Amino acid sequence: MTRPTDWRHQAACRGEDPELFFPKADTAHWAPQIQQAKTICARCPVADTCLTTALADEGGAHERYGIRGGLTGPERYSLRRRKKRGTRDPRGPYKPPAHTLADVVARRVTTTEDGHAHISGAKHVYYRGRRYTVLQAAFIAAHGRDPVGSVRRACGDGDCALGAHLSDVVIREAEDWCGTRSGYLRHRARGEDCERCRRANTAADNRLRRTGTTKELAA
Repeated sequence: MTRPTDWRHQAACRGEDPELFFPKADTAHWAPQIQQAKTICARCPVADTCLTTALADEGGAHERYGIRGGLTGPERYSLRRRKKRGTRDPRGPYKPPAHTLADVVARRVTTTEDGHAHISGAKHVYYRGRRYTVLQAAFIAAHGRDPVGSVRRACGDGDCALGAHLSDVVIREAEDWCGTRSGYLRHRARGEDCERCRRANTAADNRLRRTGTTKELAA
């Protein structure tokens, strides 16, 4: 007779180092290892079965140790207690770990009809052991780099966390000189093309030929 395929044969953790799924503690020091293990669980096709099996092992080793179905031992213990009491998790339904910082931001902001994005919940998020404000995380997700200096809203909406509406010191300084001849030269040095600065440089060249100076004459 053909034996049925065990669900464990489909587990994404097959072939991974087992020690990865057994951090020494559920603390910030072990957060990178826990996050790495949970990332594997997030793409596992049998994660739900794995978690259900672990929850059914009440009082056994699977309840206390290791990461199963994307949850640590303490997280599984808390989930079992809530189910016994019939209470809801105040954090909402379980969600698999986010793969990117953009995923983290997407879970915390809601796009509005007028083109902004408002924050829900706490003002900070955690990703790969680092703590960010939601504005910092949204800026990084949108611009692909860490912000320099403070992150500010440039849209006038005091609750907005849309990455495209956020600026840091670099962006604000660029906006100050953009549209000038010096701005054109800075773009050239960086290998960038800015139509606004290109027009400003052309206008300055025209003034130089007409008046002998690139500066605009007072009316």
